[in-house]
Amino acid sequence: MIEIQSAQMNFQALFQRFFLLLILMIIILIVWQISQPWVNQSIQQVIVQGDLSKAQRIQLQGQLRSYYQQHFFELDLRAIRSLMEQNSWVHRALVKRIWPDLLLVQAEREIAVARWNQAGFLNHQGQIIDWSLQNLKVIEGLPRLVGLPQYAKRMQRLYRQLSLLLSRQELQIVQLELLQRGTLVLQLNNGIRVLLGRHNVLKRMGRMIAVYHSELVQKAPLIQQIDARYPNGVAVTWQ
Repeated sequence: MIEIQSAQMNFQALFQRFFLLLILMIIILIVWQISQPWVNQSIQQVIVQGDLSKAQRIQLQGQLRSYYQQHFFELDLRAIRSLMEQNSWVHRALVKRIWPDLLLVQAEREIAVARWNQAGFLNHQGQIIDWSLQNLKVIEGLPRLVGLPQYAKRMQRLYRQLSLLLSRQELQIVQLELLQRGTLVLQLNNGIRVLLGRHNVLKRMGRMIAVYHSELVQKAPLIQQIDARYPNGVAVTWQ
């Protein structure tokens, strides 16, 4: 008898807790419904930030026009980010919503550091980007890297390393080409073609620069090609 009464008391206590929880949920739901127009307001402001041109900023704002009047908590931030990054000149987009009614987009502009083959470009991370010829003044000053897509990052890294070595002689790379057999060939801004081969290209470049500085710098206008693939020296082809 005592066990039955104890079970009934436990059931009543459990039922009371469930009933109180249900009442609390109903109150929360009512409060949410009443406050939703104030809490979940529609977007009234869209701000685009970043190192962008006026035309680029206007273009992004136009693409975001459809998000005006959408409710704050119903915004799909991933979809907005994807939309922004579909622009080939946007490297990365950060999308935030700021209560009560602001949509903020911070766009990082894609920066091309080199031309890639005939029509593409490479960014600072060695990624191939598909651009139209938007800014000829900038594009004309970029070096050209030529190779297979799977070697793009490697070539961008080699370009940086080789450029650093050459800068001490006030030389610049105009074109860097990785042939199918892995042979690295570069064209300098003074017209000289340099063959570095497949292996130890930084060491070979260092040796070539040493010979160039001590023996060849005064004769540079007469040089057509320097072959640095030899273990102990270089071979010079004259004009």
